[in-house]
Amino acid sequence: KYNIEPLVTIWHFDTPLYLEEKYDGWNERIVIKMFLRFAETCFREYKYLVKYWITFNEINNTIQFINRGKDKVMKEDYQEAFQTVHYQLVASAMAVKLGHEINPENMIGCMICGSTNYPATPDPKDILYNRHQWEKNLWYCGDVHCIGKYPSFAERIWHELDVHLDFTEEDKEILLQGTVDMFTFSYY
Repeated sequence: KYNIEPLVTIWHFDTPLYLEEKYDGWNERIVIKMFLRFAETCFREYKYLVKYWITFNEINNTIQFINRGKDKVMKEDYQEAFQTVHYQLVASAMAVKLGHEINPENMIGCMICGSTNYPATPDPKDILYNRHQWEKNLWYCGDVHCIGKYPSFAERIWHELDVHLDFTEEDKEILLQGTVDMFTFSYY
């Protein structure tokens, strides 16, 4: 009636409790397949009603929020966070490809949490620290969504945090083939 176009988010921090208990949420690769089944159901059910989709709401929060408790963060916390996000990025890319197969008119995007930070001082150390925060908290996920591969600084982040991803050659191809049509973000 009012010509409002819905924008539907497939995952909004709502992993079913069963998957949390059985697979520890997104810490197991098998959850990708389950997410795709759900995404396919959504794409088919609303094929003629919804054109605009977001795969994951604020996918970067898993990494971004871990830094807020910096004193208490363990090495394993970083490993888990980055692995979770990797599986979600792969699931997102697969969903983008599937959504286009189901309806080529679909516009499928990502949602990044746009919490910004600024250098505390003009000291080059503060400026570089701030830059690294932007890379880890904003650009890391956004680049994978939009470009289809991890940015050059990802290797530095993984090395600094001792993160070793379960990242296959097939994953590389999936990420490359499943880039988003639009980049959206929540700005705080």
